[in-house]
Amino acid sequence: MGNSLTIKRMAAPTSWQMKRKGITFVTKPMPGAHSYQLGTSLNFILRDVLSLARTAREAKYILNNKEILVNGTRRKDGKYLAGFMDTLSITPTKEHYRLIISQKGTLEALKIDAEDAKKTIAKIIGKSHVAGRVQLNLSDGRNLFVEKDTYKVGDSLLVEMPKQKVLDHFKLEKGAIILLTDGTHIGKTGSVEDIVSDIIIFRVGQDIFRTKKSFAFVIGKGKSAVTVGSS
Repeated sequence: MGNSLTIKRMAAPTSWQMKRKGITFVTKPMPGAHSYQLGTSLNFILRDVLSLARTAREAKYILNNKEILVNGTRRKDGKYLAGFMDTLSITPTKEHYRLIISQKGTLEALKIDAEDAKKTIAKIIGKSHVAGRVQLNLSDGRNLFVEKDTYKVGDSLLVEMPKQKVLDHFKLEKGAIILLTDGTHIGKTGSVEDIVSDIIIFRVGQDIFRTKKSFAFVIGKGKSAVTVGSS
């Protein structure tokens, strides 16, 4: 039988890349910043996405005995929830990956270089005023304080990790480069042509598409600020 630490493979989110037959259970991530559709456990990533382990026990050994970093911070818990736009660094082999969502709607680990692994992009999903300062709530679970209220929900921040230093601010506006995180066009990247109410009109090459504004994740202006693969 399964327990609170596992989930049946057949019931797992469709974004988790794995065979639906064979091993019955897979590690259930602890609750975290990401939804289960856009995140999964480190155990699963090491075993099923990167094929660095054959079993959860092997994944546990790797996490305990080798330095595995998520966004520049070492993580040892195999149930830790890593997700969309997080970077994963395998220190012993000097390999680095970014977790992205593919056009098939699956979580994938895209190989990137060491410099790219120092940066992540987070979407502003909420903001509030605390003691005269503006607090931004980000899609990866972090909260950042900023001095000037020039940010809007839906914009994104380029952040240096693990220092959490804001390097750039990308507005959700015409000309912004976006990656779609849900809907029919999931995984595509394109340039915003127009925004009409809650609908975004965007261009990929010569093609024009429409999607919900909430599905857009800004990744740069002019070009993507981090490596996300091809559109």
